[in-house]
Amino acid sequence: MKKIYVDANVFVDAEMPKREFHKKSEEFLKLVLARHDIRVCTSVYTLLEIASAITRQIGKRSISWKYLYNVEAKYKEGQVSWLYPTKKDEVFDFERLVRALVDTATQYYTPSGDTIHAHTLIANRIRTLITRNKDHFHRLKGRAILTPEEFLEKFKQDAKL
Repeated sequence: MKKIYVDANVFVDAEMPKREFHKKSEEFLKLVLARHDIRVCTSVYTLLEIASAITRQIGKRSISWKYLYNVEAKYKEGQVSWLYPTKKDEVFDFERLVRALVDTATQYYTPSGDTIHAHTLIANRIRTLITRNKDHFHRLKGRAILTPEEFLEKFKQDAKL
C-alpha cells in the first residue's frame, strides 16, 4: 500500500469553496480516500492548522468549529491516519520533540508549521508529500513533493504502464 502525506493546505482548500484550488483539492481527496491501495496520512497538528486557517478566513469562531468538526467527521481514522511527529516507539517528551523539530528546521530550512509536517513524514518513513507549498520542502531529498494535480497525473501515468 502506498502511503502519502497530505499537507494541511490541501484539506483547507477542499473545505473552503471560495479558495482557488477548492475543486481540485476536493477531487484529489475524494479519489485518494476511495482507493484501497493508497493510505492518506497527515499530522495531528494538521487539525490546528485547519482550524487556524478557516478561522482567519471566515472570521467567526462558531462557523470555524463547524468546519473543523466536519473535517474530523469526514476524514475520520480509518480514512486518514493522524500521525504523531515522533517514531512509534519513542516516548513523548515535549522538550525532546521541540529540539528534534529545531534540528529538522535547521537541516531542511522549513517554516515552523511545515517543520512539523517534514518531521512527521520523516519519522513515519513516508516518501510522498502532497502540498501546495512545494518550495517550503525543497530540501527534503529522496522524496516526491507534489501538488495534488501532479500526484493525480503521475498516478494516471503509472496506471497506464
